[in-house]
Amino acid sequence: MLGLPDGIPCLVMVIDTFGDYAIFHPHLHAIVSGGLFRKNGTVLPRYDMKQLEEIFRSKVLAMLKREDKTADDLIRSS
Repeated sequence: MLGLPDGIPCLVMVIDTFGDYAIFHPHLHAIVSGGLFRKNGTVLPRYDMKQLEEIFRSKVLAMLKREDKTADDLIRSS
């Protein structure tokens, strides 16, 4: 998104499956850096998190569709 191929994002992400089988509610919790880092330790400028969210969402939904884990109507409604 910044056009800097040497930029490294920093994030910690976990899957949470709160609920039981009757009310299964899988979701992610994430802590994401507001900018990128370079190998030398410098911090690159902040980027638009909304754009990153859309990219992440589309890639996750595409993976779920590829693995036949979700339906098209659910993808359209998200």
